[in-house]
Parts: sequence; structure tokens; C-alpha cells
Amino acid sequence: MNDVNAAERLNREWRVADVRAFAIRQYYDVTQHEFVETLKGLGFTPAEIDAHAGLDDTSLMLAVAPGLVRMDKLAGASKFSSADDVYGDPTRSTAKLGTLGVEAIMEHTVSAIRAAVARR
Repeated sequence: MNDVNAAERLNREWRVADVRAFAIRQYYDVTQHEFVETLKGLGFTPAEIDAHAGLDDTSLMLAVAPGLVRMDKLAGASKFSSADDVYGDPTRSTAKLGTLGVEAIMEHTVSAIRAAVARR
């Protein structure tokens, strides 16, 4: 079940209540597109960014929950691979880069939530 279907199902179940569920895709769109393009614009390569635990994911994590990043591995500048469940190169990740992503995510997500509530 995708997020839109889940929201629709919940709304059917809750139709008599004064609550609604919304599928807010903008969060994912920003992390997958806008933030990636921002990083590319700063000179980072698609190979660094990639799909999971690369520069983008690791930078976001450093910005919001740095304790979840294994800094010893990151500082070791070892070559990461899919065996590590890393797809990309996180070695140049920083909280400052992650903050760029967090700010974009917040801006677009809050805007989408406000629009969804206004249409309700």
C-alpha cells in the first residue's frame, strides 16, 4: 500500500471524525531531487550522492541526529561499498550540507501541509 492509498483508507475510516490524513510527497521529492541538485551545484558528484547512505543521506543525518553516524568509519576514509549498505561516498558529508537539505525539506513540506489543510 502506498502513502496515498493509506491516507485515503484512513480518511474513509475516520470520515465521521474531525481528522484527516494527508500524503505529503514533497518531503521525498525534495530529498530525492532538489537537495541532490543543490549538492551537484556545489560540485559534488552523483557517485558521491547516490541512493543510500551517501553524501546526501549522511549530511542530513549529521544535521539532525549526528549520534547515528559512525564517525570513526567516516573519518577513516575507507572505501565504502554495498557490503557496508552504502551506495555513494559519504566521506565529504557535513552537518552544514545537511542543514541545506533540512531547510529545503521543511520549507516545501510545511507549505504542502498548509495547502492540504486549506483544501480540506
